[in-house]
Amino acid sequence: MPIARKTLVIFLVIGFASLWAAAIITYSKLEGSAFRGHVREGTYTLSLGHGRYQQTTRERFEAIRHKERLTFIYMAAAGVSWLGAAFLSRKRQS
Repeated sequence: MPIARKTLVIFLVIGFASLWAAAIITYSKLEGSAFRGHVREGTYTLSLGHGRYQQTTRERFEAIRHKERLTFIYMAAAGVSWLGAAFLSRKRQS
């Protein structure tokens, strides 16, 4: 494998690791789930898991929803980085 290709694969793997770590850190700081929660008649409810819910303010609900979106974006980018590294590192057979 040419050195430029190896370098790119190394950068993609490092990118994968850093994006995955960012996703885990962001997810661990969440105080509930806005995606599994709901908004009904002006009340904002977060899902705490195992059928438990907590009412919250609109600002907190939106902040948690934003963090959840960031987590999913980090995980998707990490997956693309991993697939790119796997594709570039495989041996070509003629």
